[in-house]
Amino acid sequence: MLIIWLILIIHSIKLSHRLNNHIIKKSDDGNISIIDKLLIFYKSKKIEIAEGVLESNKTRKINKIKELKEIYNIIDSFLFAFTFLILYIILCIFHLRSISFISCIFVYILGFILPGLIDLIKTEIAKKNIEKNLLKVIMIINNNLQANKSIKEALIAAKNKTDGNLQIELGNVVNDLDHGLSLDVAFKRMKKRCNVEDITYLTTTLSILSKTGGNTKEVFNYLEDLFKTRKRLSQELDATIASSKLVYIILSILPIIVFIGMLLIYDNYLNIYIESTLGNLLGCIQLLLYLIYIIVIRKIMIIDKY
Repeated sequence: MLIIWLILIIHSIKLSHRLNNHIIKKSDDGNISIIDKLLIFYKSKKIEIAEGVLESNKTRKINKIKELKEIYNIIDSFLFAFTFLILYIILCIFHLRSISFISCIFVYILGFILPGLIDLIKTEIAKKNIEKNLLKVIMIINNNLQANKSIKEALIAAKNKTDGNLQIELGNVVNDLDHGLSLDVAFKRMKKRCNVEDITYLTTTLSILSKTGGNTKEVFNYLEDLFKTRKRLSQELDATIASSKLVYIILSILPIIVFIGMLLIYDNYLNIYIESTLGNLLGCIQLLLYLIYIIVIRKIMIIDKY
């Protein structure tokens, strides 16, 4: 419950900050809430600490933005860990319970890994969103190119008809084009930011196009057909994997169902494995055979998606 409560508070704070961008506020700083003041203070100190760490590092900073993000995550992890530990101690005091050293370590570790876990989930959600809508973007770009529009106009049209992380990334691509970068370089930067496999095909094709020359319309027409084929094959593979997982689950729980059935039919069935040494040995052997059975069934039934 404590974790759920903290996640809801974080979500509400982020939502309020998103809404504040569209709300007209007075210029009076006295109306800022205490929570907002604390968040502003924390963000300023986090930036100050991260900049100080980078300045103290004598090595060359190849990707400063990535390094700053990693330092921000470490600072957030320490803050969450310390907050979880304080909350645990306060709850123990209020409920008149003794404070366990092992529980303190567990709570601290849980608070430390939670920000990274949240960031990982957000990254995976953004990645799935991009993979889901990339075909739609390619189709929009191809249709605009067939209407004799420029690649920049096609990208702007695709950006306006999408939402979420993909819209932001397309906006970054348009911004790179405005600053004089070539199309293949702009999409290479997008590939590094998103880390989506499907963008690799797009980036490679545009890179070859920039070096060898060719018709951009034909390239995007080919990419549309390629992505449609890949999506159809991916859906068929997902259906096959889902059916194999279902068979694996059924075969895995079947021995458990038989065991429960034997317990319901024979009241003293479990005593055979408890009251004698031979029964204990047979129980361990059966458990080992069941684990081997699970591993073998998984190897046979489960299809890995590469």
